[in-house]
Amino acid sequence: MSTENETVLTKEEDITTQINDIDTSSKKKTREKKKKDKKENKKRKGLKWIIIGGIVLVLVIYLIVSSIIAKSQPMVVFYTNPRKDAIKQTADMSGTLKSLDKKTYYSLIDGNIKEVDIAVGDSVKRGDVLFEYDEEKLEKSVTYAELKKDAAEGNYDNSIQTSNKTGAKLSEALTNLSILDEQVEFAQNYVDDLQKKIDDKKAALSYEGAMLQVSLLDYPMGSDEHTELQKRIQENGYEQQYNSQIREWQEELTEATRILNDLKTHQSEMKSQKNGAQDAAMTSGARAELEANHESTVMELEENLNNLNEVQGGVTAEFDGVITKLTVNPGSNIAKGAEILTLESIEDVVVEIKLTKYDLENVSIGQKATITVNGHNYDGSLSHINKMAEQNNSGSTVVGAQISIENPDENLVLGLDAKASILIGEKNETMVVPNEVVNYDLEGAFVYIVSDGAVTKRHVEIGLTNDMDAEIISGLAIDDQIIKELPMGVEEGTPVTAIPAT
Repeated sequence: MSTENETVLTKEEDITTQINDIDTSSKKKTREKKKKDKKENKKRKGLKWIIIGGIVLVLVIYLIVSSIIAKSQPMVVFYTNPRKDAIKQTADMSGTLKSLDKKTYYSLIDGNIKEVDIAVGDSVKRGDVLFEYDEEKLEKSVTYAELKKDAAEGNYDNSIQTSNKTGAKLSEALTNLSILDEQVEFAQNYVDDLQKKIDDKKAALSYEGAMLQVSLLDYPMGSDEHTELQKRIQENGYEQQYNSQIREWQEELTEATRILNDLKTHQSEMKSQKNGAQDAAMTSGARAELEANHESTVMELEENLNNLNEVQGGVTAEFDGVITKLTVNPGSNIAKGAEILTLESIEDVVVEIKLTKYDLENVSIGQKATITVNGHNYDGSLSHINKMAEQNNSGSTVVGAQISIENPDENLVLGLDAKASILIGEKNETMVVPNEVVNYDLEGAFVYIVSDGAVTKRHVEIGLTNDMDAEIISGLAIDDQIIKELPMGVEEGTPVTAIPAT
């Protein structure tokens, strides 16, 4: 057993020794390989820098040579010639579709909405019913309005008739009083004259009797003179009491006084009639006020009656359009004058746009335009330019304008964005050049051309322009060589070799 164990241990030791030898050999090989790789990397890096240095040296030599050659030869430039072609200039912008013809419907009466046949956004045709009032209540309102009108007419007629009667009484009193005043005055004078005659006659008889009494004292009683005087005194006393003239005048005075009193009574009655008529009579101002109030009342009642008759059967659209606002529902009670809906026409449609100050230099009312909305094209024209500028959301100054659409149809939707292209001008077979060759300085537009083998600056007059080309009004000939792009460092007067651009 001991020998076997020793043998096993010896084998294990041999195996361990072999493994260690293999490991040691592997590590040695690895170290040798790393050393070899490091040497090869150093060689490669050195070769790389040699190659880079060579390339740089070649480039430097090339640049030096090129510079020497360039100094001895003209710079090459590419040119193009003006050409005869068509050109169209437009002002392109976007805007919003708006209707120029808009009507807001208000209730013509106090009433109840029975039917509402539309909704916001609906398209309607001229004559379509938009909404209806309750017919039963409408008929009652018509009857009531007719009765009120009849009552107003009756009240006015009664006032006028009463005024006319009062006026007649006043006229009668004034006419009678003018006569009565004269008659009373005449009768009063006549009575006064009679009374004076009677008084004078009585005074004369009384004076005569007194004188007879005085004369009687001059004669003795029993004498013929005395007796005669006494007889005359008796006769005088009788005359004072029973004088026929006085009696006749007295009777005449009594009748004249009666007539005078009757005239005064009638005069008093006419004065009372006059005063009463004047108090009740309508002045010209009051009559004018009555007539004006009556006319105003009748007009108002007739308008109300006409409105009631107008809305019977429903309120209809006055033109083809779109409902853009609706404020009522079926069953709503609505007051006269209340807003109900808004209808905007699709027959008179414009594109509202904003013009910059640069646009204003080229556009004018009447210019033709093409409008594109939702994939559909329409003809139009610039119809309005505001006379007051405003600021847009970015703070830039713009001017509002409108482009009228000449051929609107059912494809237009109010409020949509629209693209508009205003035709500034167009020409056929005119001289044009590419936009990129045109430059600008303080004197205006210019191009660089090749003239006599050198770069020359040539000022030109520009006409129509667009994104591609510019029209040349004057300054160039059709065979001029226009430099497409001036190389860096080349300036006016520099000799160049011109090559046609491809």
